[in-house]
Amino acid sequence: SDNAIYDIDQKIDFVSDMTVGNLFTPEELTISTSVDYNRDFTTGWNWFSVNVVADDMSINGLLNQTGAGGDYIKSQGGYADFYDGFGWGGTLASIDPKLGLKLRLASPSSLNYSGSAIDPSLNPISLSSGWNWIGYLPAIPLDINTAVGPNNPNGDAGAGGDYIKSQNGYADYYSGFGWGGTLSSLLPTEMYMLRLANAGTLTYPSSSGSLASMNSNDLQNLNILPTLINGFDYRSYEFNGSITSTVNIDNIIISDSDYIASYNSSGECVGYVHPRVFELTDEYVFFLMVYGNESNGDKMNFEYYNSYSNQTFKLDHNIDFASDMTIGNGLDPLVFGVESPEIVSQLSIQSIYPNPFNPSTNIEYSISDGGRVSILVYDIMGRQAGEVFNDYQIAGQHKIVWNAIDYSSGIYYIQININDNIQTQKVVLLK
Repeated sequence: SDNAIYDIDQKIDFVSDMTVGNLFTPEELTISTSVDYNRDFTTGWNWFSVNVVADDMSINGLLNQTGAGGDYIKSQGGYADFYDGFGWGGTLASIDPKLGLKLRLASPSSLNYSGSAIDPSLNPISLSSGWNWIGYLPAIPLDINTAVGPNNPNGDAGAGGDYIKSQNGYADYYSGFGWGGTLSSLLPTEMYMLRLANAGTLTYPSSSGSLASMNSNDLQNLNILPTLINGFDYRSYEFNGSITSTVNIDNIIISDSDYIASYNSSGECVGYVHPRVFELTDEYVFFLMVYGNESNGDKMNFEYYNSYSNQTFKLDHNIDFASDMTIGNGLDPLVFGVESPEIVSQLSIQSIYPNPFNPSTNIEYSISDGGRVSILVYDIMGRQAGEVFNDYQIAGQHKIVWNAIDYSSGIYYIQININDNIQTQKVVLLK
């Protein structure tokens, strides 16, 4: 009647011609109400929530196997540090499933326990105007417009100007349409930051199913990040914000393979995104999340890579990072122009051929000034897979051969770097 599948507590051994119970004295089977919660944590910052209630929801009861000296956890209203030989100590004493949490770890860990599933319909979440760190209570993923949008009759979230984000995606609310952006689904074990113009109440739709929790691989499959560059890892940063933008450069055609990258004052990549077609305008928009470890002040600059021309351009806006910053939206994006009509790089990739290839490909490029050249290989997930070349070269034309005989078939990104001028090109290894 509630469209759910339950486990039975009893286990019965099969015996030939067995009969168990009868109409007058039937065997009574009890339903197991215990469900498991499982969440993997990585080094750095992890945004999470819980949707299973254990007997002990104190921070030391729930996180008794997670934590080492220097680890840290915070909610919107409290925090705690981990002290070796003692445990968690601070103003955050217990974990409320309705609230989102941010956990910083020095080493990977996980949270695994059993308890009772939460009925979202019986647990409305009070929302204030401004920012709300909310947990996700349903047992299964839901479309964002079903979870907190116009398709949820019990949710007051969603008016023009409202905004929601996870650790790696975000969406704006557009009146008459709903949520639009890179955040399309809400997921078990995740937390979200919801900014509202008006206070209200959110009641998630009731959900039935077997997914009480999801591991990190499930999360990556549902909210997929763009291919990462320079080893960029958003979990290394405490704060984030968003910049919704487009580019306006003469004779440039935008495509799915283009990207905008953001760099802080130290030259570290702090944001990277491919464009996507925005539903309301049918035009390409860059939904860029940017990251930092200081709440305010670090100046960011931006580069745009165009795949058709194989050129990288320095863009004409420098923006000071601020925690929870939101600049532009799909209907009114920030418009980047080019700072100079010249290509940023003193580097140009002439050709990588053959492509696809097996097992070797030729990398031809030119540099206008001498310097140390590094040629690195990244896999489709943005992890460094190898180093092809790293040495000083004089100005001029160069050719390097990459022999990928020890690599498996797949998509790779070859990145050439000289004097912080970077060019990246996709190749396909077919064996």
